[in-house]
Amino acid sequence: MDLHKVEVLIGSGCQGAVVAMTLNGTALPPSYSSATSQGIRYSVLKATNLPALSSPSLAAGVRLCLTLSASSACPNLRSFCLGYDAAGGC
Repeated sequence: MDLHKVEVLIGSGCQGAVVAMTLNGTALPPSYSSATSQGIRYSVLKATNLPALSSPSLAAGVRLCLTLSASSACPNLRSFCLGYDAAGGC
């Protein structure tokens, strides 16, 4: 199975908070969409066309980095990610 896309549920009002996104140092354009599940609407950040993740062996150790605007409604991962965990990840 190939993995060519990563989607992250984000807080409402967080679309546009990402000012830079990289995969292993290579710039990627962030894109956004929305999804509805069980009557609840969610915002989604997408990273697409990820050739570095085309196989499990290539995906090991890959870093997807986000830079969030300090002046946005979601300036840190805690406010940006739905499902933020105590270890500091989405």
